[in-house]
Amino acid sequence: ILNNPAWLAEGTAQYQRTALDYDQWDSHRDMILRSRVLAGETLSLVEMGGFYSLNSLERETVYNQGFALSQYLAATYGEQALADVSRSLGSWSNWNFERATRDAVGKDGREVYDDWLSTLSEGYGKAAAARLEAPVEGETLESEGFYNQYARWSPDGTRVAYLSNKGQDFSRQYLYVLDVESGESVAVADFDAEGGFTCSLGHRLAGPATGAVSWHPDGNRIVFTRSRETPNGRLYNDLFVHDLEASETERISHQTRLADPSWSPEGDRIAAVQQGDGTTNIVVFDPETGAIEPLTTYRAGEQVIEPRWSPDGTWIYFSRSERHGYDIRRIRPDGTDDEAVLATDRDERSPVVDENGTLWYASDTGGVYDLHRLVGDRSERVTNVLGGAFMPDVSASGRVVFSRYEWDGYRLAMMENPQAVGEAPAYQPPAVLVKSRERDLSEFPALRDYDDADLKAIPASVLATAGDSSGIALPGLAWDASGTRQARLTEYDATFTSFNFLPVLRLDRYVSRKRSRTDVRVRDRTRGETLLRNTKVGVYAGSREIKNGLSVFGGLLVAPASRAADSPADYLSPSSLLKLERDLFIQFELRRGLGLIDRRWAPQWSLELFNVRRNVENGLSIEEFPCTACYPDTTLADLAYNLWEVDLAARSKLNRALLLEAGVRYSPYRVTTEQFFSKELSQTIPETSSRYFIGRSFRLKAYFEAMEPHRHMDVVPEGIKIEASLEREKGRLLDKFDVDDGILTPVYSDDTVLRFTLDGRYSTRIIKQPQPHGLSARFRASLVLGGEVNDFYDDYVGGLTGARGYPFYALGGNKTAWTQVAYTLPLLPNIQKQFGFLYADKLFLRLYA
Repeated sequence: ILNNPAWLAEGTAQYQRTALDYDQWDSHRDMILRSRVLAGETLSLVEMGGFYSLNSLERETVYNQGFALSQYLAATYGEQALADVSRSLGSWSNWNFERATRDAVGKDGREVYDDWLSTLSEGYGKAAAARLEAPVEGETLESEGFYNQYARWSPDGTRVAYLSNKGQDFSRQYLYVLDVESGESVAVADFDAEGGFTCSLGHRLAGPATGAVSWHPDGNRIVFTRSRETPNGRLYNDLFVHDLEASETERISHQTRLADPSWSPEGDRIAAVQQGDGTTNIVVFDPETGAIEPLTTYRAGEQVIEPRWSPDGTWIYFSRSERHGYDIRRIRPDGTDDEAVLATDRDERSPVVDENGTLWYASDTGGVYDLHRLVGDRSERVTNVLGGAFMPDVSASGRVVFSRYEWDGYRLAMMENPQAVGEAPAYQPPAVLVKSRERDLSEFPALRDYDDADLKAIPASVLATAGDSSGIALPGLAWDASGTRQARLTEYDATFTSFNFLPVLRLDRYVSRKRSRTDVRVRDRTRGETLLRNTKVGVYAGSREIKNGLSVFGGLLVAPASRAADSPADYLSPSSLLKLERDLFIQFELRRGLGLIDRRWAPQWSLELFNVRRNVENGLSIEEFPCTACYPDTTLADLAYNLWEVDLAARSKLNRALLLEAGVRYSPYRVTTEQFFSKELSQTIPETSSRYFIGRSFRLKAYFEAMEPHRHMDVVPEGIKIEASLEREKGRLLDKFDVDDGILTPVYSDDTVLRFTLDGRYSTRIIKQPQPHGLSARFRASLVLGGEVNDFYDDYVGGLTGARGYPFYALGGNKTAWTQVAYTLPLLPNIQKQFGFLYADKLFLRLYA
C-alpha cells in the first residue's frame, strides 16, 4: 500500500490485537501527547502524513500521535476498523487516510481526527486540572534546544555539565558546562577534530556525545561517552575524558561498548554500563589500566542505565528494566549484594544519593513523571509538573538540577531548596488510550497453547552444540501443546524478501511534434500522437536479503507506440516487440563484501546491466538520383540505436567522509538502418546493422561528503560534496565503410581517452532562523589528458544537471569548465496542504548565475 501513512502502519503494528500486550501506552508516550494537547501544539493530520520539514522530536511525535490515533480507532469503532482502514487504502479511489476512513468507518478522516483531538483535550484537561493549579517546576537554566539532559553538578556546586542539542534540528548532542551564577554556557571538548560533520555516504548519525556524564572529584575533568567506528565498521561506545584547564580530550577506552560513566568518590574508578548481545550490565572500569570488572551478570535481555556511586563509595545505584518500566537497584563495588531498592509496578529511574544519604529519583507514580526523594521508607514528591521531570542531580548545598519536559522538548531546570509537595493528584490518561486488560485468547490457539512470557536466554552450553545445518532441538519449546512442532535453533541462512513489483507510467520527451526537418512532405504529429509516442509503460521489481547483504533491483519500460505495424499479429510478433523502444536495467549490490576482509574498508560490490533502444523515425537521409537526368532526391530511412552497457564497481569507505571507487565498464553500441525503398536502385534495401562503438574503460573515483543535517536540508543544504575521477577508456568508433568483395565492411578508429573530472559543491545557511536562506557555489571541470580526441568523447555541461539555460549538447568539448553561484530563499515556507494524494510542504526560490 503506497499511500499508507507511516504512523498508521506503525500504530497498527503497535496495537496488534486487543488481547495482546507486547506494546502499551506508557507514561512516557502519554507525557509527549499530553504536553502537546494541553499546549495546543498537536501536529495536524496533514503534518502527520510525513516527515518533510520536521525536527527529530516532531518526527517522534508523528509516531506518538499515530499510536494514540490508532488506539482511538480501535476503541471507538472496534479493532476491526484498523484492518478496514488499511484495506480501504488499497482501493484506487482512496488516495489518503481521510478518504479511507470514509469507507471503513463512515466518517471522513478529518472528522475522525477532530473527534479524537476533542476527546483528548477534554480528557487531559480534566486529568491534569489539579496539576495546573499549583505547579512546582523549578527555575529554567537552559531553554535552547530540545534535548537538554544528564545534568551533573561540579564538586564545588557552581557549574553544571550537561548534554544539549541546541542549535540542532536533530538529536546530535554536545557537551556543555554552565556557570550557574552568570548563566553562561560553553560547549567543551574538541569534537571537530574527529569529524564535525554529521552524516555522509549513508553512514548512521554519530553524535559527539551521548548518555550520562560525570565530574572527576578534582572538578577539572569530565568523563562522557562518544560513539566511534571500529576497524570492522561498527559503531561502539567508548569513554572519553575532557580536561577543562588544558582544553584537551583523551580517549580512555577502546572498543569496550561502555556508556553512562560515573566517577567514584576517590576518582580512581569509573562505574559504567557495558553493552553486549542484547543485554547490558554494570561494570567498573579502571582508567589507568583499562581493566574492566563486571559487577552484574545479566543475560536475558535486561537493560541497566545510569549507575551512580553513593557519596561514601560503598554502593553503586542503578536502574534496571526487564519488561515494562525500570526499578532501582544497588550493588557493592565488588559485585556482591545486588539488591532491589525500589521495585514497584511503576517506573523508577535515575537514582542519585546526596551527601545526607537521601535517595533522589524520577518516578511516574501517579501517572506523571515527577522527582521524588526517599526519606526513610517514605517517598516524597518534590515537583508537580505538567510534562515530566527526569535525571535529578543534587549538589552538596542541596540544590537540585534536572531535565523538565515540555511540549517542545527537555529544558534544564533547578530548584534551590526542594520541599515535599504532597501525594500526586489522581491522574488517568483518557480512556481511549488504554487497551482493555481482558485477555481473551480464544481466537489464538497457538498463543493459548504456549505462553512465552517466561522465555529465558538459551544456555551457552546449548548454543555451542548448534553446528550443523539441521540445528538443535530446544527442550521445552514447541509451537503447540502436543509438542509435535518442536522448535529448533539453526544457523542463519540467507533469506530474501519476496519480489516487490511497481507498475510504472513515464512520459519522455525524445520525440517532438515535428516529424522531419529535412522533408516538409512528412506531416507533423498531432498532440495526441506525440503524447502516445512519448509514453512508456513497464514495471520495476526488487528484492533484498533481509540482513541487507545482497539486493537486486531492475526494471523494464517499453514505448508501445514507438513502431508502426501492419496488423495486430505483426505488432505482437516477437521480432516486432523486440524492436519497440525500451529501457532495461538490472542492478545487483553486495553490501557485505566477499567475506574475505572483515574491515570497514572492505569493498562493497555492484554489478549493473543497462540496455536502451531508441527508434529515430526518418533519422537517415540519403541523396539519390532516381534517373540519369533527374534532380537529386532525398530518401529517408528509420534508424534504431541499441545501447548495451555492463558496469562492475567496488566501493570502499575509508572513513565517514571519504569513499573510493574502482570500476570497469564495457559498452557495445549498435545502430540499425531499417528496411527502405531506394528510388535510385528501384528496390527495397534490407535492414542492416552495424556496431558503431565498442568501449572498455577503467575508472578510479573518490567521493568526499560532509553535510550538516537540518530540517530543510532537502532545499537548503549545508556542507561540502566533492567528486573526483580519473577514467581511462579504450574506444573503437565507427569511422567509415569499405567495400570488400561487394560487402560493406566497417572501419573503426581506435582511441585511448584519459579524462580527469572534478565536481565540487559548497553550501551554507547564511540565515538559519526562523526560515533558512542559503548560499551555494558549484564548480565542475573535465579535462582530456593528452591530445585532442574525437568529439564523440566530449563532455557536456548543459541541461538540467549543468548550465540550465542551454540544451544539454549545446555546451561541450574535450575540455570543459563550469561554475554556478546560487541563492535560495523561502517564498511559502509553511504551505502544509494536501491535495488528493499530493502534499505541498513548502516553496523556496532559487536564484542562480
